[in-house]
Amino acid sequence: MENVGATSIKGIIATLGVFLLNKINGPLVVLLILVLIDYVTGIVALYTTDKAFDKSIATKGMIKKLGYVILIIVAMLLDYVLMQQATNIGIDISSAVVTMAITLYLIATEGISILQNLVLFGVPVPDFMLKIFNLMKDSAGKIVKIPKE
Repeated sequence: MENVGATSIKGIIATLGVFLLNKINGPLVVLLILVLIDYVTGIVALYTTDKAFDKSIATKGMIKKLGYVILIIVAMLLDYVLMQQATNIGIDISSAVVTMAITLYLIATEGISILQNLVLFGVPVPDFMLKIFNLMKDSAGKIVKIPKE
C-alpha cells in the first residue's frame, strides 16, 4: 500500500512538473537569469564592501528565491483554474494574466536589488536605469526609492 502511495505522489509531481515546464515563457527565463545575477552580485557586493560573508543571510536569500518558485507555481495554477472556468462559461482567456503580473513584479524586485548591488561596488548606474525601477540617488549617492507624491 505504501508503495502505491509513493508512486501516486511521484506521478502527481511529474505531471505538475510537465505542466509547469510547458508554461515557461520569456519573462520567466528573464526572471531566472535576474535571480542568478542578483545572488552573484549580492555576494560580490559583500566582498567589495569589506563585510564578512554570513552563511545564514545567504541561506535566507536562497530560501527567498525558492519562495519565488512557489509563488509562480501558485500563480500558474490560479491561471489554469481561471482559464478552465472561463472556457466553461464561453469566455476565451488564452494568456496567463496572474502569472505574468507576478513575474513582472518579481523582475522589478530583482532589478532593484541588482542595481543596489552594482552601486555598492562602484558601478556607475545610468539615471534612466534607476528611473525604470523607480529609484534615484540621494545626495550621498545611495540608491533610494522615488517617493510617491
